[in-house]
Amino acid sequence: MQGDPLPAHLTPGAVIAERYRLGRLLGQGAMGAVFEATAPDGTRMALKALFRIAGGTGASGDRARFLREASVSVSVASEHIIRVHDHGFDPETGTPFLVMDLLEGRA
Repeated sequence: MQGDPLPAHLTPGAVIAERYRLGRLLGQGAMGAVFEATAPDGTRMALKALFRIAGGTGASGDRARFLREASVSVSVASEHIIRVHDHGFDPETGTPFLVMDLLEGRA
């Protein structure tokens, strides 16, 4: 996988927002990582966790922008885009996340 090592709280088996259990790492970039995750009802989802804006100087503006973009994403419904089901910040770590449909396929 590309990118820096993952933060310790973003590893398979970790729980985000007290409800999504992380599974295998699907991809990683400069700002975050995407995991297969399991929702409380057992549904397999994709969870994107952003680690570049989880804290530090200037994070409040980044956090506000993330919330605006996530709120808009949740409200969009189209058969041509991935549906975003949930978003927020992990209360324990402050990590912003998006929960989306999990697509199966190959690169």
